[in-house]
Amino acid sequence: MGETIGAQGYGCPMTAGPSVPIVLLTGPPGGGKSTVGRLVAEAFERSVHIEADIVRESIVGGFVHPSSEMFGDEGIAQFALQREIVVAWALRKAEAGYVPVIDDAPIPPDGRFEEQYAPLLALPSARPVVLRADGEVVRGRIRARGGTFDEILVSVVDETLGWLDDFDDERWFTVDSTDLTVEESAAAIVEHVRSTDEMHR
Repeated sequence: MGETIGAQGYGCPMTAGPSVPIVLLTGPPGGGKSTVGRLVAEAFERSVHIEADIVRESIVGGFVHPSSEMFGDEGIAQFALQREIVVAWALRKAEAGYVPVIDDAPIPPDGRFEEQYAPLLALPSARPVVLRADGEVVRGRIRARGGTFDEILVSVVDETLGWLDDFDDERWFTVDSTDLTVEESAAAIVEHVRSTDEMHR
């Protein structure tokens, strides 16, 4: 284990942690995180793509579907459990030498997204990334895919973009994908991760 370090503002004392980068990719629902996250993971020889939604959606009995109810107590609890599992999964993969690339939208609006990911964000190897785009572009992308819960996701795009405005620009690397292809967005993230790793060596 590495020496104990401060949590860099996230209120969670941690060890130095794994040496491989841990990518946390967030952005509005339907903004292309999963597609871009997969491409980012493919750029590394050993990697794992962790779609946080899949963890939550593995719940069968009692699952809170995307709706206004997902912002109630049970929905919030399911998001918190999802992130607890994702953090543990990502850390274990990183310890084994795999680069974890996590994608997760910063919802529900309880202000605890960064707190829930604090065990990762506190690590020197954390690479937090915001993938955002113009609201109309995001809504168009959501509707184009024709998913079951797209309309509820469309309704929270602007609100989610507003929450992202509160993120610390010095901590979070932002990629505006409004005029970029998914390949170009992924390439920008990979370049950032690799260049940051070089700086820390």
